[in-house]
Amino acid sequence: MRINDMFLKVILVLLAISAFILKSQYQGPYQELVINYGSNILISFGVYLLLSLYAETRDINKFIVFVIALTLVELFDVTNGYGFMKNIYNVFDLLANFIGIFLAAFLDLSIKKLST
Repeated sequence: MRINDMFLKVILVLLAISAFILKSQYQGPYQELVINYGSNILISFGVYLLLSLYAETRDINKFIVFVIALTLVELFDVTNGYGFMKNIYNVFDLLANFIGIFLAAFLDLSIKKLST
């Protein structure tokens, strides 16, 4: 992996974390959706990219990264925060998790394609 690709992924993770922290301040259209499901999308996005950074150093297939990231975030929701965090479960959280990971995977593959 090129250093520019790694730097871009780190910046995207930091942007996702920043958006996660600031999402409660959002006061625009679809405010309820952004506040309720934005967390799932942003955290899932970040989880995939962090795992992707690790996977690049170990030559792990992107599909495996996708499956592991999806499993981690879906289990978090289904098990009520792995039993040690308060988590309000909603079936649409699972869809939001998938969307976040799908977006991150799409960006990850796009970055890889553009850098070759």
